[in-house]
Amino acid sequence: MKQEILNYLIWLWAFDIIKVITTILITWLSTKYVPIIVGKYLKKYPQIRRIIQKTGVTVIWILGILVTLSYMGIDVSSIITSLGLVGFAIGFALKDTVSNLISGIMIMLYAPFSRGDIIEFSGYEGEIQWIDMKYTTMCNVKGMEEDDIILIPNQSLFQKTIIVKEKYKQIEAKVQESKN
Repeated sequence: MKQEILNYLIWLWAFDIIKVITTILITWLSTKYVPIIVGKYLKKYPQIRRIIQKTGVTVIWILGILVTLSYMGIDVSSIITSLGLVGFAIGFALKDTVSNLISGIMIMLYAPFSRGDIIEFSGYEGEIQWIDMKYTTMCNVKGMEEDDIILIPNQSLFQKTIIVKEKYKQIEAKVQESKN
């Protein structure tokens, strides 16, 4: 009887070790292939691609570690609660930054304007130099010095009215037509 119980416990222990090793292996493989898959679908948006890849890898590792700890008999409910509270605190503290980031992603995806376009925003008219995750840079602004630039938080661009005066590609097409 004791031998049967001992064999059963050894079998359970071996099964738990196999589950832990399998979970770690699946987690590791997922962190290698998820960025590749995301990269294929977001080739046109390198900044968005990097954020989703890094966030995805981090989330996969956290989930893998939590599942592994639960297989080892550790109660992970308090860890999950703590992660939720930390996430809430960080989100609340960085709400403007997160809002600018999400607005930057939306601007890049919807592309209401692009680099080289001339826009009017909040009384300023100038050329879009760069669209970043947090700011959009406008240069050659009318009424300002030639070397001055304006950094506009993406949240403002996403919430207020923008007048796109000239699209860069339209200007380029007009130049090509005039050459012919």
